[in-house]
Amino acid sequence: MQLALVALFGAAGACARYGLGVATNAQAAAFPWTTLAINVAGSFALGLVLGGGPGRLSPQLVTAAGTGFLGAFTTFSTFSHETQTMLRDHRASAAAAYVALSVVGGIAAAAAGWALGRRTLPA
Repeated sequence: MQLALVALFGAAGACARYGLGVATNAQAAAFPWTTLAINVAGSFALGLVLGGGPGRLSPQLVTAAGTGFLGAFTTFSTFSHETQTMLRDHRASAAAAYVALSVVGGIAAAAAGWALGRRTLPA
């Protein structure tokens, strides 16, 4: 049952993200404001669910909302929550390393994927 809830919420999160991108014509934007807004909103929502949900919401709903909806809506919410947790736990060096590795690694992976795609996929 839990897997079905995560899948259902995940489908809703993916549709919400897609819908916002279409509604704002995100592909034509010079700066990814829609993605930025989605990521910041998703971070807030995951903090809300993880900070306020346990004990108030069923564990199944917390998992479905956090992993399903927000996992599909944005992966940045999890990144932000994990960084915030490290900072809250007075692990600033670990948080800084995590942020740096995530950003640099993400950009490097995107560049590598772009380069590989340009070389191997038909135009």
